[in-house]
Amino acid sequence: MRWLALWGTLLAVCFAAISASALYGTRQDAGQAARDASANLALMVATNIERDVERIDISLQAVIDNLRRPDIQGLSDELRHLVLFDRIDHTRGLGAVLVVDAKGDVIYNSSTPRGPKLNLAQRDYFQALRNAQSHALYIAPPIHSELTRLWVIPVARRITLDDGSFGGLVVGSMRVAHMERMFDQLELGSAGSLKLMRSDGTIMARFPEASSELGVRLQNVALFNQYPTRSTGHFDGPGRLTGVARLYAYHSVGTLPLVVVVGLAQSDTYAAWHVKALIIGLIMAASLIATVVLVWLLRSELQGRVAAGRAASRN
Repeated sequence: MRWLALWGTLLAVCFAAISASALYGTRQDAGQAARDASANLALMVATNIERDVERIDISLQAVIDNLRRPDIQGLSDELRHLVLFDRIDHTRGLGAVLVVDAKGDVIYNSSTPRGPKLNLAQRDYFQALRNAQSHALYIAPPIHSELTRLWVIPVARRITLDDGSFGGLVVGSMRVAHMERMFDQLELGSAGSLKLMRSDGTIMARFPEASSELGVRLQNVALFNQYPTRSTGHFDGPGRLTGVARLYAYHSVGTLPLVVVVGLAQSDTYAAWHVKALIIGLIMAASLIATVVLVWLLRSELQGRVAAGRAASRN
């Protein structure tokens, strides 16, 4: 009889263990589904940003090509303005395009034929391109524009003269608000986050919006344990500002020195699982208790019958 009770109890415990293991498996599946979702979002955003930067670059190169026209200086201000900026695409968040000479003075402005005098010699992108050995597109940290009073990301190309010397640059700007509107349309849950970062850790744009974070350079974050060695990947960790535990996925923006990081809150990821786990856990606990109680009641009943049988045999 003792063995019956022990085997019954052991069977109930094994059933509970199998159920708990299956429940843990569904939690792992929920986490993997969230990682896949965040990876897909990061890829989609990275693709859109790469396309936007490519269009801006085409506009910048068109201005450089027009500057090389032999007749450009002989045109009136209004006509020169039309010729220089006739191929600019403003449909993807591109702000004003400026032509800057070798001293840093703005000489042409796509917004107006006669713009305000402005010197950009102290700007990060001017100094970087003046000293650059390559002709690669340069994406600068975000700034608060003196012209528009908006946060923008400068995107610039060097103008190289025929003798190889620095002739100035052409710079456009991606409106941070344009990207934030795009981020706002994504399904990130109640506590999700999204960051566009430069490869040196500088925050270029983010959601939820926080202008105080723009241009901040992050160091010693989990992302850089993998990026840029790996162009895509995922990691878990708390949010820097809120401490919210998130499942992160990242994706580089083509060959540009940019990376998109998407984080989905674990509280959102496992919310449905927690409800399911509570219900199944209660059912499992009730079943386990009921099984153990029934086994021991059966044992007691059998013991009683055996005792009664022995007593009857003695009589």
